[in-house]
Amino acid sequence: MQKKNENFLDKIVKKDYNNELETILEKKYFDENVKSILLSTLYKIEAAYKDYKQVKQNADTKEEFIEKIIQIIQKDCNEIKLIKPNSQENKIIGNKTFLVEKNKKRIICYNVERKLLYCISKISKKQKIIKDDYFLINETLSNLINVGNNINTVEPLRDFNGYSWTIIPREIESIEHNLIYQNLLILVGNKFLTNWIENKEFIIDYMEIFRNKFCDEYGKENAVNFINVLYNISILIDIKFNKKSKEKMLKLYQDVKQQLENIEDNKKFIEEITKEKRKLTKEIRKIDETINDKSLLQEEYIKRNELLPLKEKIFSIRILRNLMVKERKEKIEKINELNEFLKPKKFVEYKKELENKLNYLKLVNIKDLQQEIDKLNIELQRIFLKCFETKLEKIRKQTRIY
Repeated sequence: MQKKNENFLDKIVKKDYNNELETILEKKYFDENVKSILLSTLYKIEAAYKDYKQVKQNADTKEEFIEKIIQIIQKDCNEIKLIKPNSQENKIIGNKTFLVEKNKKRIICYNVERKLLYCISKISKKQKIIKDDYFLINETLSNLINVGNNINTVEPLRDFNGYSWTIIPREIESIEHNLIYQNLLILVGNKFLTNWIENKEFIIDYMEIFRNKFCDEYGKENAVNFINVLYNISILIDIKFNKKSKEKMLKLYQDVKQQLENIEDNKKFIEEITKEKRKLTKEIRKIDETINDKSLLQEEYIKRNELLPLKEKIFSIRILRNLMVKERKEKIEKINELNEFLKPKKFVEYKKELENKLNYLKLVNIKDLQQEIDKLNIELQRIFLKCFETKLEKIRKQTRIY
């Protein structure tokens, strides 16, 4: 009952978001230009959002949208620095138009409202919103959805000027990210995506929930096809925009390819596992000898600290002993894992897992990257239109019932 009363009061008492933001900015060490652009951004969003929401129903309410922006400024922004193109300060961000440093809660960007709003959206997000169980896409699809959401957040400011809805492609940070995010927005809804992106309970497998939701609403075949293309295109887009990611994938590709080649020769595979088990057993024996002999433990303490930088040094022999006990446990677990690989069923599963990984990783070797992205995007739109037709048919049926 209390909550209903509060909601009713919210409707009849207009919130002054400018005052709310000004109160927060008084406690921040931002210069006047930063405060001015933040207030100006908020004013433009407030002015345009009613008409924006009229056009785009599948979006946050104005109150939800603005409160979210204000909270991010309050909690996640300790420093905002505005710079001019071709200035001395521009060297900080290189050839980019912004830099977001989440660990420092710092934003450096051009003095452009939509750029600053993009950065504010970006700084609040977790790097990964997909569990590590999903090889590779835990990073690539997380990034695709996060960037798509950042671009979508800027939409009310970027595309609506109070008189007309105008989309200028060159002002959109990435057409690929935006197109796919809009697909997801239409098919699974704004609330679902928001809950996924803002999810604080990382034990929840939102990828599994997404798959089940897609199956329930659009059928298993459409779900399998859409998600498979989504996985592949997320990897290719990540390679396109992130040089470090491409280098990492190339190395992973070589490693997985080598592992797969090794297990093709069963005899050699068994020999390698046996060799690794002997090595681990020897290391466990050495740990046992060391932790049970004070003089050997002292020697190990000195030896390790000589090789470690100051901030990583081990501060007592007791800590070293605990560390070695942990290392011993990890080596035993590794031996048990290797023993499992010698079982036929586990061997087949392991081989299949490597083959699946290689199927994703070999995308890194595609020569004409943009052509492949365009091809997959067209395929994704075909599946999207099938799903959208299913969605429309359900709406038609509901309309006929009522």
